[in-house]
Amino acid sequence: MRLISKAAEAHIYLEYERVIKHRVEKEYRIKKLDERIRRLRTNSEARNLRRLQGVINVPRVLDVDEKTNTLTLQLIEGRLAKDVFMEQTEPTQTALEVGAQIKRMHEANIVHNDLTTSNIIISGSRVFFIDFGLSEFTGKTEDKAVDLVVFNKSLKATHPKKHAEIWVNVLRGYNPGKQVNARVENILERVRYR
Repeated sequence: MRLISKAAEAHIYLEYERVIKHRVEKEYRIKKLDERIRRLRTNSEARNLRRLQGVINVPRVLDVDEKTNTLTLQLIEGRLAKDVFMEQTEPTQTALEVGAQIKRMHEANIVHNDLTTSNIIISGSRVFFIDFGLSEFTGKTEDKAVDLVVFNKSLKATHPKKHAEIWVNVLRGYNPGKQVNARVENILERVRYR
């Protein structure tokens, strides 16, 4: 087993054709609270990934170990969307597909809550979403709009020169209705004046 990433919430290991995601203990939290948070997030991530199977491209959950707060997931071979967008001169098609997948995820009432181009893998022509550790099952328009706003802010920070082009095509792929569009605009307005 080889450590491939240390994230804020978990250590990620590669073992054969599997990814092992182990939620690490946070020493600054009360031990019982920390155990509960890690168990809840592990179970929630597994449940939301299973809900999304066949809806969008996500890794399959192979195992959940509540005692160690560990998920075993299918390995997705590919490149981070972050790197793909940086190299593409015309990111239109990739951005359209990202938007379409986010829409399907939201229609399944899952919000990712950490949408960034580092949590999207491009595998051939397929777009996969990963890291659902903060995801929620919710039907609220506000939550879905916030998910889009978070992605917009992430794009602006990571891809400042291509932000506008990528964002326009993500929205074209997503095709938000009037209600979601109005909520996104409302949230962006609130953020501007803070």
